Amino acid sequence: PEVHPLQQIAMAEPGVSPQATLLPVTGYDPFRLYYDVPVWGGWRELRDPLTERRYWSNVNSMLMTWSLVELLRLNGLEEFLLLGSWQLLTVVPEKMEEYEDPYFHLPVWPTPELVGDPLMELKPGDIVASINMPKKGICEILLPDKENIVKSGYTKYRWPPQDG
Repeated sequence: PEVHPLQQIAMAEPGVSPQATLLPVTGYDPFRLYYDVPVWGGWRELRDPLTERRYWSNVNSMLMTWSLVELLRLNGLEEFLLLGSWQLLTVVPEKMEEYEDPYFHLPVWPTPELVGDPLMELKPGDIVASINMPKKGICEILLPDKENIVKSGYTKYRWPPQDG
């Protein structure tokens, strides 16, 4: 059978990505590679014992980075979500009066102390990735940033809901 030129480009080259499989599934992009197993793997989140700053190390590739942007560019988001170290959260107002309020917004601050001017506000239904919980009831989330691709912010978090 003749192979479409775009499909030929999308095919995994033997030895380069042997675990990649082109899946002929209805409803999916037939030219996209789908992986049966993670192709990168090995990221660990660590803390510097002197500064308490967070950094990431990849045990397979021997890479280390202090940059959240670099970590995300090297597939760290997918790996930490798959491992359950990071979570996807949805903004849902807890109290009925907040839930029914069309102007409800959840503020996001630059520090875990939640003081000063908020960086931004999230609206109900927004989905964010939580990467850390520095204090009880506070979560660190990833936010889009025009200059740096991504930055982190802090907001209130509670589970299970008190009134739910």
